[in-house]
Amino acid sequence: MAEGSLAQACPAISEYLCLGHHEEASVELLSKLSERADAVQLAGELGRLDVVTAVLAVLAIMLGFGSIAGFWMLRGAAKNAAKAITPEAVEVHLQRNGVDLLKEAMSDPQMLAKLHAAWVELGLNDADKAEFVDIRSK
Repeated sequence: MAEGSLAQACPAISEYLCLGHHEEASVELLSKLSERADAVQLAGELGRLDVVTAVLAVLAIMLGFGSIAGFWMLRGAAKNAAKAITPEAVEVHLQRNGVDLLKEAMSDPQMLAKLHAAWVELGLNDADKAEFVDIRSK
């Protein structure tokens, strides 16, 4: 099929090749092919388009799997780093801004209602008993 379509497209070239003028025909072959066929058509006729398509498909699949694996690796590393640094970062933040955060919480009526409900749940109805309660056990 490839030889027949090439011979039909360029009869002068096929005649040169049949007579054994390979060196002389190479320049004319390129000029005739550039006049009548584009690169995709030529690759299709020579059977190279199938190979290129298969190679590109395999490459795309490999890149897809690689990007998914890379995403999961990066995600896991980010989670581990966040778990490692979070307690220290929270402690530093509370040491620097703890008083301001408490003042802000005490000025909010909704926050005071939630604190009161938590105190009642813990049995803190009297301020004298507050120092004996361990809130970490809850």
